[in-house]
Amino acid sequence: RIVELTELTECKNIYKKFINPQSQNLMFQTSHLKSVKHKQIIGNKAEGIIFLKETGFNVPDFFVISFEELNNLISDELKFDSFLNSKLNSIKIEKKSLFAVRSSADAEDGKEQSFAGLFKTLINISAQNLKSAIKEVVQAYFEVQKLNYSNSVDLKFGIIVQEMLSPDYSGVMFSQNPININDKSAIINIVPGLGEELVSGRVEAFSIKKTKLKYKFINADENFSGKKFNENYIDINVNGEKIKSEVNTHLKNLFLSAKKISKLKKYPADIEFAIADNKIWFLQVRPITTLKNSEEEIISVWDNSNITENYPGISMPLTCSFVRYTYEKAYRKMSEFLGMNKKLIEKNKIYLSEMSGNINGVLYYNISSWQKLLYQMPFGSKTSKQITKILGMEPAEFQKPENKISIFGYFRLLANLSISFFNFNKLKKIYGDNFEKVMNEYENVDFKSKSYKELINIYYNLDKKLGDNWIAPMINGFFAMILFAALKKVVLKSAINKEYPNFANDVLFSSGDVISVKIVRDLQNILKNIGLNNELFQSFKNKNIDDIKSELLKSPEINLSIKNYIKKYGERSEIGELKIETVNYKENPDSFLEFLKNNVFEKTDKYSNIEQFDYLKVVKKNYRFKPIRKFLLIKLIKYTVARVKDRENFRFVRTKTFSLVRKIFRGIDQYLLKNKYIEEINDSLYLNLEEILNIETQNSYKEIITNRKAEYSNHNFERNANRYFKTKKGFTPVETIKEGNFSGKIKGTGCSSGIIKSEVIVIDEFSGQENNFEGKILVAKYFEPGKINYFSQASGLISERGNLLSHTAILSRELGIPAIVGAKGILSKIKTGDTVQMNGAKGEIIILNNNNEQI
Repeated sequence: RIVELTELTECKNIYKKFINPQSQNLMFQTSHLKSVKHKQIIGNKAEGIIFLKETGFNVPDFFVISFEELNNLISDELKFDSFLNSKLNSIKIEKKSLFAVRSSADAEDGKEQSFAGLFKTLINISAQNLKSAIKEVVQAYFEVQKLNYSNSVDLKFGIIVQEMLSPDYSGVMFSQNPININDKSAIINIVPGLGEELVSGRVEAFSIKKTKLKYKFINADENFSGKKFNENYIDINVNGEKIKSEVNTHLKNLFLSAKKISKLKKYPADIEFAIADNKIWFLQVRPITTLKNSEEEIISVWDNSNITENYPGISMPLTCSFVRYTYEKAYRKMSEFLGMNKKLIEKNKIYLSEMSGNINGVLYYNISSWQKLLYQMPFGSKTSKQITKILGMEPAEFQKPENKISIFGYFRLLANLSISFFNFNKLKKIYGDNFEKVMNEYENVDFKSKSYKELINIYYNLDKKLGDNWIAPMINGFFAMILFAALKKVVLKSAINKEYPNFANDVLFSSGDVISVKIVRDLQNILKNIGLNNELFQSFKNKNIDDIKSELLKSPEINLSIKNYIKKYGERSEIGELKIETVNYKENPDSFLEFLKNNVFEKTDKYSNIEQFDYLKVVKKNYRFKPIRKFLLIKLIKYTVARVKDRENFRFVRTKTFSLVRKIFRGIDQYLLKNKYIEEINDSLYLNLEEILNIETQNSYKEIITNRKAEYSNHNFERNANRYFKTKKGFTPVETIKEGNFSGKIKGTGCSSGIIKSEVIVIDEFSGQENNFEGKILVAKYFEPGKINYFSQASGLISERGNLLSHTAILSRELGIPAIVGAKGILSKIKTGDTVQMNGAKGEIIILNNNNEQI
């Protein structure tokens, strides 16, 4: 059946039909390759390596097997062995040497697309195993063809066999900024050990940026992971300062080489390199495919890694527009309070008005706007770059804002910020008193009985009374960000870091008095008391809600505790408690009874005796003979803990505020339905804030809503990327988490100490409350604040997204549950029923097999 054919696609259909996919000799039974009429096809990657060698750059020894040579060798095992021996002898490789076997397709590493990560690379291959490795790489081409990734992938390829290095450092160098066409700065990303760890996305890189004659070390205060190979793979960890010191002598040569390569190639270049034996070795060169014409120049970067915790999935237009307005107003008022020039604030309107927005119905932060606004504040050059890390996001480049603050204006901001810092408790009291006053004023208002105009007036009054006085939470968030970053940096450089690698996170566990912890503890007490009352327990387990209500009347103390819980915390819900469309426990008390019904198996308060982390003891031990440093560190810790605690508490205040606003919009919805301006209840959710507050547009509501419903019917949030670039053409999805070969270990950010080994349950939107999560390690894309029942049962928590100041991190620390956030790609690596070991201090997750051995 296998004959000389002229089309590879036709051959593909034949081999899929007639050849056993399990055959070890699959690729070497397909003699159709001989008929493809191309001369000396070696692929772009091989041409890049040959270019580097011929232009005098230091390249490890290699040879290339062309497409034609593969055709001749493919059906002749003896000829293949002879060919490999001849090639190895020609480059005089030692017998003990190891090799990398790399793909090199015509479609790969092109100017339009790189196809990075799609083709196969095998490393540390012995000479004896070269033939089987080449077969495996060839097989991978056909797997790529199945993906239909591009019409240009037509299996014209060569193979590169190159001597392996054992590098001290590996990296990728860009001759100019790969995500900003106007930024000519060269950039190096470098990791300790093997480069595969970097290009696969398994580890984060130490970054160096060269602007004119200056080097900028982006994240030198961090630790960086990698792997070396010495018969087996060995995990290594190197501090950024050490990397900076050891690669510093090579930087000039590296950046000059990047400039030379780019000039010779006549395009911005993406170059892979390694440092071994104190020499620079060049491994690959390709065009920077992200740099295209001005139509595709990046205007802004949009990311939902953080905001999705509070606004999961699709958010309605009213929610999206209200969130956008609140961010704009809050940051504007903070700028005014700190004394920013009014003209400068107006110039910043373009950034203020786009701090958030929706893409396909999903809420995103416009990270570029945040960065440009922060850049104009005190400490802005640092905080504008740190914001992505603090929010648990991938790094994001941005252009400095054209708006510049004067020296006088800067010091005025700094002075007012300093005064606010030392007078913060006073600011917090003013804010708290005002908030309580407003809540009491509107607590018993019947919004459903009000007219449209009355409801709009109530909204504007509420906006003025609360929105104009939202200073304390905003400034507190700014302080928390700066203080926590400073604490981590100080601890990283101290002796404490060796013995307590999670010290900066664990000290936050000592904060206490956090409202979210009180909510969990009160919930646990209710569940415990229900469990101790056998008749009531059976009712919750086996009867419907109406029967449970009747049974509760026989237990007045428990019934009262449930009512008090809803009164105190009823603004919460399980999903999206900040969304306008969400129905919370106060609006539907039966939903809280349903919540209890599905969680009554939790009978004990398992966290009542959590041992507090004694950070004072640790500090005193390590700073015994350094009293000034000890005093300053203790002060820094106390300020950081206070601001982080207030940050979490202010979140619940925001939840209560949004709940009050929701009541106003519910009242407007009732009025519009009653007067036939909308057709169905909740139709007003399809209006944006400006539309619903403009009574003159009410006759157009039906048409607007019909169009929005059609638009939203096409939204599927599961298809949305974590990050988008906005260009003149629109939004372009960005792959921020690269998938590569998996070694059984996943790295995230440790945020609550403890080593736990247990079975995994993956939590998604389909996970029911009825699941018993007791003692399990729960893994999710993110944990919403409403999912507090999970926290009360789990032995460990892992989230794919999140940061050290997220709700998940704060609550897990307070409850003493080992937790890891920002474990990128974990949901593609594990499934429910797998067993893992997690280290909440180091942020390491190890997947175990049935024998409890690492996979």
